[in-house]
Amino acid sequence: SISSSRLFNIIRELQENEHNYVKSLENGITNYMSAMDQTELPRTLRGQRFKVFGNIFSIYKFHADELYPNLIECGDDVGKIAELFTTYLTRDYFYSYVIYAINRKKSEILCNFHMDFWKVRK
Repeated sequence: SISSSRLFNIIRELQENEHNYVKSLENGITNYMSAMDQTELPRTLRGQRFKVFGNIFSIYKFHADELYPNLIECGDDVGKIAELFTTYLTRDYFYSYVIYAINRKKSEILCNFHMDFWKVRK
């Protein structure tokens, strides 16, 4: 069986990773999605917001407004954490990743084609 201190560390790591994921999504939305509104946008990127970013904003909102706060609220209670994930899974909250995955190849092609445009936004 897993020791309570090891379990505590795993839970903390899960919470920290979720926090970092929310911050990374927020950073990407702020720095890269806003680039789609710029006037010097390459012609072949115009009107391609969904192809490039898919539903990343809805994924961000789920993690920032739902999963992360509720994960923190669970504290160190493994049962509550398991119940939280089970609830989200049974209610298809993670379905947004299916949509994201379907769109990913088109996004990669467009992003790779315009690598110079994206590099200056780092």
